[in-house]
Amino acid sequence: MAKFFISYTGVNTDWAQWIAWTLREAGHGVELQAWDFAIGDNFVAKIDAALRTCDRVVQVLSPEYLA
Repeated sequence: MAKFFISYTGVNTDWAQWIAWTLREAGHGVELQAWDFAIGDNFVAKIDAALRTCDRVVQVLSPEYLA
């Protein structure tokens, strides 16, 4: 199964988590900031690693994300 990186902004955390749970229930791998990034992690390095190791990217688009 594919592994997905879910890109979102803070106001869309609930939607991102719902998408992640739905994908996991379908048997896919998921990389989600709220679940997989720890306080103190190098955010840019974690995003870079996720984009290199995941098969697909899901963006939770909203006006806040685009701002």
